[in-house]
Amino acid sequence: MKSTLLFCAGLANLVPLTTADAEPFLSYDVHTIKDCSFWYDNYGTRTCESIRKTWSISPETFSRWNPSISLDCKGWSKHSYCVGVIAELACSMSTTTTTSTSTSTRTPTSTPPPIWTDRGCYADAPYRPLQTQLPAPAGNDMTRAKCESKCWSEGYQYVGFKAGTECWCGHYIDGSHTPFQSDCCAPCAGNSSEACGGDEVFNVLEGNDLGFTQLELGLGLHAL
Repeated sequence: MKSTLLFCAGLANLVPLTTADAEPFLSYDVHTIKDCSFWYDNYGTRTCESIRKTWSISPETFSRWNPSISLDCKGWSKHSYCVGVIAELACSMSTTTTTSTSTSTRTPTSTPPPIWTDRGCYADAPYRPLQTQLPAPAGNDMTRAKCESKCWSEGYQYVGFKAGTECWCGHYIDGSHTPFQSDCCAPCAGNSSEACGGDEVFNVLEGNDLGFTQLELGLGLHAL
């Protein structure tokens, strides 16, 4: 079912009828940030600058989320673009810590990664949301990407980050949400610009295959 966002905490300046979806419905750059929560499908009716303004996204953040788009919006075309990352939006409102906007170099791959959807911040009690804690990544080696990759490679659909240092996996989600997403804003020990849960709370994500063959296009874009 298509899930559409009209308003999200921290996005109070939305232009009416500007929508974003939990999944991309057009082709997209496989190097788009893996934890994207909301996508804008560009059918050619809006400019890159207007979308950044509508969603209150800085040029640096938009390019970090969407590496195919430059700071001056070059590369904008009829594809899907990330316009919201729940973990970053929530945590940016609860901390004054300056985070890096640099973009790491990623090696192109012919096998696209899963789409990760943020399922929110879950309490550790009375029921733990995920079932398996991995021995690695952990401690100072803990990053969201490493935890996601490890859980997915071992056949788990759900991944959880806890206390900045723990990686958890599961085949289902149990338990209940915490009152606020901002409870899950502890920095990852291996990358302080990312949020990795918190004390007694998990930031939980769900991974999904695209479910069909993708066609590789130029510039690392994949057709849906």
